[in-house]
Amino acid sequence: MDDIPGVYVPATQFGSGGSRVVHAWFDPKWVVRAVGSRAEISRAIQQAIAASDPQLPIAEFRAMDEVRSDAFGLQRLETILLGSLAALALLLAAVGVYGLIAHSVAARMRESSASGSR
Repeated sequence: MDDIPGVYVPATQFGSGGSRVVHAWFDPKWVVRAVGSRAEISRAIQQAIAASDPQLPIAEFRAMDEVRSDAFGLQRLETILLGSLAALALLLAAVGVYGLIAHSVAARMRESSASGSR
C-alpha cells in the first residue's frame, strides 16, 4: 500500500499545462469510467493520451475489479483464516461439552446401577 496521500481531482479542472506539471512532478493514476470491452477501452485511453501529450507513458492499465481485488486480498485472506479458526474453536467446544455430558451421564449410570443392586 502507498503511504502517500491521494487527491482526486476531475481532469476537467486541469488545462494541458496543469497536466504536464502534474506528470512532471508526480506519479498520477487516472481513473476512467467507461463501458465496453477491455481492449476497446484500453485502445481509446491510449489514443486519448497520445492526442493530449505523446510523451506521456502508460505504465499500466487495470480494471477496477482488479484494483479492488488487490486492495482487499489481504483482508479477504485474514477473514477466511479467522472464520476457519472460529469454526475449529466451535467444533472443539462442542466436542468438549459432549465429552463432559457423556462422562456425567456415565457416572450417573454407574451410581444408579450400584444403588439399585443394593
